Amino acid sequence: MELSGLNSKSIELPKEVGRIGIDQQGEPNGIISEWGAMNLVGKYLPQLSDEELKNYILLIQYHLLQNGITSYTDILGPGGDNLFHGAWSSRVIKLYKALYDENKLLTRVSVNLFAAKEGVHSFKNIISGAEAFSYPLHTDKSWLKVDTIKLFGDSSPCIRRSCNGYQGELTFAGHSVEEQIAELNKTIVELHRLGWQVGIHAIGGKTIDAAIDAFSYAEKIMPNKDLRHFIIHGDDLTIENAKTMAKNNILLSCQPIAGYSMINDIKQIIPDEYNAKLFDWQSYINEGVVVAAGSDACCFPFNWLKGLEFTLTGKAKNNQIYQSDLGCKIEDAIRMYTINGAIQEHLEHERGSIEVGKLADLQILSHDLFTIPAEQIGKTNVIMTICNGKVVYQR
Repeated sequence: MELSGLNSKSIELPKEVGRIGIDQQGEPNGIISEWGAMNLVGKYLPQLSDEELKNYILLIQYHLLQNGITSYTDILGPGGDNLFHGAWSSRVIKLYKALYDENKLLTRVSVNLFAAKEGVHSFKNIISGAEAFSYPLHTDKSWLKVDTIKLFGDSSPCIRRSCNGYQGELTFAGHSVEEQIAELNKTIVELHRLGWQVGIHAIGGKTIDAAIDAFSYAEKIMPNKDLRHFIIHGDDLTIENAKTMAKNNILLSCQPIAGYSMINDIKQIIPDEYNAKLFDWQSYINEGVVVAAGSDACCFPFNWLKGLEFTLTGKAKNNQIYQSDLGCKIEDAIRMYTINGAIQEHLEHERGSIEVGKLADLQILSHDLFTIPAEQIGKTNVIMTICNGKVVYQR
C-alpha cells in the first residue's frame, strides 16, 4: 500500500476505479475492490515470467481436458496488465499465440479482451484499449480467437430497487446511476459500431436492464451486424428481459455451477419475495434466448456435470433443493453446454454438435445422461476426451 502511494489522504477514488477499504481509524485495511484499484496495487507485485505463465496455461488446459472440456474463454488485456501477477495481462495473448505456433495448445481458446485500460470502466479507457489492440496474425481461429470485448457492468449486484437496505453498485464512470448508465450505453454503442461482440458482466437487474437497452439501441441504429452480444451471469434476469433479448439476438452466458455453489447466499441478499425465479433458464430458452453455460472458473469448479445436474434439479452444494419447478429439460440443458456455446462464439458451423464435417472434439462419459436419474449426473465421470480427433485424456 505504501509503494502504491495509497494512504489515508489518497483513498478516495472515482467509482470507475474502485475502492480502498478503511479501518475505524480511517487508514487502509488492505481490502481492495474493483479492477482499477487492484491495478494500482498490482503493479508493485512480482510478475510471473513468460515460462511460468505458459506452464500454468498448459496445467489448466490439462485439468479442463480431465473434465471433458475442449474449448474455453479466457479474459486478458490491458485492463488486466497488473492483475493476478500478470495472469490477466495482454502478454498472455502473445503466449497463447506462441503455444499455438509451437503446436502445444491442448484446448481451443477464445479470448474476451479486457480492453479497459488500467481496469477503469470509462468510455475513454475502454474504446482506446479496443482500438489499440493488435490481433495475433496467422492464427487459426478454431484454436485462438479474440473477437469479443469483456465489460464489467456491476460489482456487487446492482438491483432494481433497494432490498433490506441493499442496492449494489455499477462500475462505470459517472457521479450518479443515471450518468453511469449513460456512459455504459455510449460505450456499448461505440463498440458495436466498431464491430466488436460485447459480453458484459451483469448480475443485478438494474445493470441487466441498462445493458439490454444499450444492446437493443445499438442494433436498432446499426442493424444486421450479427454480433451476438451477451449478458454474463444475468442472475436477476426477468421474462420481459428475455423477450427483449430474443428479439434483438442478445444471448445469455450463465454459470449453473455458481448457482449450485452460491444460491443460498444469493437468496440471503435477494430473497424470494423480491425474485422467486432465480436462474429460470428454461423459461428464457422458451422465449427464444440462446443460453450458453460455463463455469466462471477459477471462482467455481470446472465440473460441468455438477452444473448440469443443478440446471435439472435445483440441488445445491448444501444438499438443499431450490426452485425444483424451474428445472431445465435435459436436451436444453445439454445444448447450453455444447451447441449454444458454439453459437455464442460464432462457431456453430464447426463445433458444438456431432455432425459430419465438424471438428472431432468429443467426450465419453461413464453413464448415459439421458437415462440415469438426474441427481446422479454430478457423479458421472469423464472416461475419455478427444480434441481434434486425438485422444488427449483417458481416465
